[in-house]
Amino acid sequence: MRHEQDKRIVKRGHQICVVSCRTFGAPYFEELEEVEVHRVPAITLPVLEYPLPNLLLLYSWVVLLIRRYKISLIHVEDGAFLTSLLVPLVKKALKKPVILSMQGFPGFSWFYGNHLVDLVAKLYTLTLCKTVLRSADRVVLSATVYVKDALNLGASPDRISVIPRGVDTETFFPDPSRRSQMRRKLNLKDDEKMILFAGRLVPVKGLEYFLEAARVLIRNHSKIVFMVAGDGVLRGKYERETRSLRSAVEFIGYRHDMPDVMNAADIFVLSSTSEGFPNAVLEASACAKPVISTRVGGASDIILNGETGVLVEPGDVEELCGALEEVLADLHQTMMGDKALRRVRKYFSWDSVIPKWERMYSEVMNSVYLGSS
Repeated sequence: MRHEQDKRIVKRGHQICVVSCRTFGAPYFEELEEVEVHRVPAITLPVLEYPLPNLLLLYSWVVLLIRRYKISLIHVEDGAFLTSLLVPLVKKALKKPVILSMQGFPGFSWFYGNHLVDLVAKLYTLTLCKTVLRSADRVVLSATVYVKDALNLGASPDRISVIPRGVDTETFFPDPSRRSQMRRKLNLKDDEKMILFAGRLVPVKGLEYFLEAARVLIRNHSKIVFMVAGDGVLRGKYERETRSLRSAVEFIGYRHDMPDVMNAADIFVLSSTSEGFPNAVLEASACAKPVISTRVGGASDIILNGETGVLVEPGDVEELCGALEEVLADLHQTMMGDKALRRVRKYFSWDSVIPKWERMYSEVMNSVYLGSS
């Protein structure tokens, strides 16, 4: 997602150099659509997939690249990672303006789903992340729900901006031909309604609630299929638990053709107990699908409840079932999917989001450089 944003900024005449963590055998250096990517060695914690970078080497590389390319602004992505410790270092040593992005605050507004991990995350947020947050020249939040946490942790109100993630509406869009082709591949009949879940199969995604809702609804609906797109550590467990429902619940694994799968669906469900800014909700909406989502992360910024989708409480299977029944009953009459499409194209397309980043970058640089002159 970040690369999608960067390459569009480059196309508008800006230069971007990325320093990241080298994980899963990625190259130390590559150029991706005119964006230079440098990767510092890192150890990745198993299961959590959390990178532990060589911070000294990371800082050295950043200093080198700043001097080589005469970089005027540093944008640090996500204070949930140790790479964000660069914020106070760069500010103090190099006197460069620094922007910090936040997709949520670990242990406060974002949770992994494991009590020990979430406790450690909360302690991290109250210490290191809090220091980083207060050091940044601007804190950019992906959703309005995070403003309260940012203020409570000491971020200055005049240094907070909210800029959502964007979606590629040239990749995700309603396409009847893709819909019919994918439905044939998935062996769906014309009169069957497909309800889709897409995401990593890990505790925080709340797939258990989606599957429990499936158990309830298929008792009263013979022409309904629940599809699960994605993979993860819990896939085997969930497949075993739903073996008796195999005619109505299907696991289709990790997909490289999600625009087609989204088009094949009739309703998209996000059942997560925690999220940052859910890309899948944007993608489903961009394909004109009604979305039923838990009230987590940025979902309430994307969905107008009852108009472009339905919001339910996390973990409430009864409410999720009620929302599914309601949307299924009025699937075409309410035009919910069409309204979702219009909203996403207006507020969340890259054409809408990228100018906000440009304006914010300019504001920060003008504030820092002109203010110190």
